[in-house]
Amino acid sequence: MNSLNPQTLSSAPSASKPLLEEIQKGYGFIPNLMATFANSPSVLEGYLAMDNAWNKSTLSAIDRQLIL
Repeated sequence: MNSLNPQTLSSAPSASKPLLEEIQKGYGFIPNLMATFANSPSVLEGYLAMDNAWNKSTLSAIDRQLIL
């Protein structure tokens, strides 16, 4: 079975790099989950869109984490 390795700004596919740069600016680092999702730019973009939608919900940050 193949495994996916977390990507860095230098190793990520070109379409993932701008997304990772924004993540690093926001968090101060790139979380492993997002670095792994960066293997597929569309997966990373979809995760970020979902995260953005969650942030607009009425659920508290703790509730969102429990659901995730």
